[in-house]
Amino acid sequence: MRTDQNLRTEKKWRVRENHISKDGDTEAKRRKRCTEAENRHAGTVEAKTNGVAGVNISHGKKCGAEQNNDLRILLKKIPNDKSRLIDAKKEEEEDEKEEEEEENDSEEEEDEEEEDEEEEEEEEGTVSPTNQTLAHTSFRESLPGACKTPNGQISCRGIGMTHLPIIRDLGVTILDLAENNISIISSRGFFGLPYLESINLSRNQLEDHSLNQHLFFNLTGLRRLNLDGNQLTRVPSLPPSLEELKINDNKITGLTHYNFNGLLHLLSLELENNGLHVGNVSPLTFKPLRMVQYLRLGRNRFRSIPFGLPISLQELRLQANQLQNIPEGVLSKLVKLRVLDFSHNLLHESTIAKRAWVKLA
Repeated sequence: MRTDQNLRTEKKWRVRENHISKDGDTEAKRRKRCTEAENRHAGTVEAKTNGVAGVNISHGKKCGAEQNNDLRILLKKIPNDKSRLIDAKKEEEEDEKEEEEEENDSEEEEDEEEEDEEEEEEEEGTVSPTNQTLAHTSFRESLPGACKTPNGQISCRGIGMTHLPIIRDLGVTILDLAENNISIISSRGFFGLPYLESINLSRNQLEDHSLNQHLFFNLTGLRRLNLDGNQLTRVPSLPPSLEELKINDNKITGLTHYNFNGLLHLLSLELENNGLHVGNVSPLTFKPLRMVQYLRLGRNRFRSIPFGLPISLQELRLQANQLQNIPEGVLSKLVKLRVLDFSHNLLHESTIAKRAWVKLA
């Protein structure tokens, strides 16, 4: 019996050892599977962090609970972070757009303020204190009450104006500002009157700096300009459309070859009483004037007939100068001449060549 019992005991121990061995193998296999699952999850987390979508978290639930929780938290944060980044970018773009709009608005406001200030400066002092306050809406409101405005005309002659008021009227063709005290005209003084054909600024207080070189720039249809009786020492810039120019009774100190460039349509030129003489008048002064017919140079200081007179002349007036002689041939090219005035000079019969008038019809 002892022997049988011993046999049964040994058999039980061998069975138990087999179970323990199997359990050990099972545990080792289980640990191996956990390790492989953990490695796979670690790789998946790293891939997701770099933007790779689709993670399988079904494996390793028993041995990687903490890793799975961290992964879920990370995956939840990614779209939130992305959303916050997108929102931040949108806000930044909106802020930049608002700043640009504010800068543009600021620049436009500054430009408008500068224009308003220029208009206010031009408007201030345009009339004497007795005249009414000027406005900008139309020429009838901006002009002093003493001005007359018949159809297509504005006449403010002799009312004491010191500045040109702001005038806007596309229908005005004639502007008469003679016999005032105007001493300055803005470079945009005539921009509101683009269809002017005649301007009279005679007997004012205009000097060289009073007339900007672009003053008549936009007046493409201006035909008559009267600047008599001012304080000009040089010929101002003139529009090429002119047909009649008067600069009598000024202080013109000389004429150059470019003073009348481009005046191809000029028919009448008056330069009386300006202290002109042969020494300060270029021989090429009148060369551009191919159509001029009427030339007045009286009451100057010419001792002889100026050179280069236009061959188109029909009337030449040199009265009250200091002419001492008329040589032969000096007038030979003026074949169209009809009127010649040499009165009140220092001429004698002996100082006039016998054939001085031969070519004159």
